Amino acid sequence: MTDITDDRWSIRGVAKPVRRWAGDLARREGMALGPWLTRLIERAAADGPAPDPVGERLAMLETAVAVLSQRLTALEIDQEMGVSRFGGEGDGAATRAITASDRQSFSL
Repeated sequence: MTDITDDRWSIRGVAKPVRRWAGDLARREGMALGPWLTRLIERAAADGPAPDPVGERLAMLETAVAVLSQRLTALEIDQEMGVSRFGGEGDGAATRAITASDRQSFSL
């Protein structure tokens, strides 16, 4: 025996105006709400997973930390060599070499 409720699905928490909009959109396309939602969900799934803004932001922050770490290392090297990036002895070559490559790979 097949239970008719197996094919039923309800979504709780959808506001009435949103349900009305969805129904209106489905009717505009000449479809019932269920098949219209199914098509909408299938299309979204075919496009792949939704972007992960938190993961993207984390990756960007990890890159920024790596760049800052390289810059700090270059400044420490310059200091150990008695080189001043802001005037004084030497020309700050280590710092400039790293910061020039930073500009190509990541902009802070």
